[in-house]
Amino acid sequence: MFESSALLGGELWRLVTAHFTHLSTSHLAWNTATFLVLLLWSSKLGKLDESLEFVAVAAPALSVLLLLAGIDWYLGLSGVLHGLLVLLLLRSTAVIKWPGIALLVVKLWLQPRFDGVSAVQESLPVLHEAHWLGVALALGYFLLRRPGLQLS
Repeated sequence: MFESSALLGGELWRLVTAHFTHLSTSHLAWNTATFLVLLLWSSKLGKLDESLEFVAVAAPALSVLLLLAGIDWYLGLSGVLHGLLVLLLLRSTAVIKWPGIALLVVKLWLQPRFDGVSAVQESLPVLHEAHWLGVALALGYFLLRRPGLQLS
């Protein structure tokens, strides 16, 4: 579990492990199912390696951003999954890309207005900031991975 006090106390493994910790079997099942669907999609796009690289980079990066944002706790994979979804949408054809991005933006905008807790577990508040930060990480990753971009 991501706990800012534990991280600041030196428990740096939480930067990664927080994303694989869940409050319930249902929470774990939803995150796992979504992750597998996104990995299957990335495989069909020929982007499985890139997707796995993104997850490996995004998990600790998201934790650092949450820490910098003053978030006290977080667990689950939804922030990284939102980012992975954006990355795959950006790699898709226009027929899928633009409607998918539009639907995701509407979802991200509406979700905090209609729910205070997760559909996965009634007592689990949704940390919408993690979803938006996951999207931001995907956009940054996508821009940095553009062909021909040289950072020197």
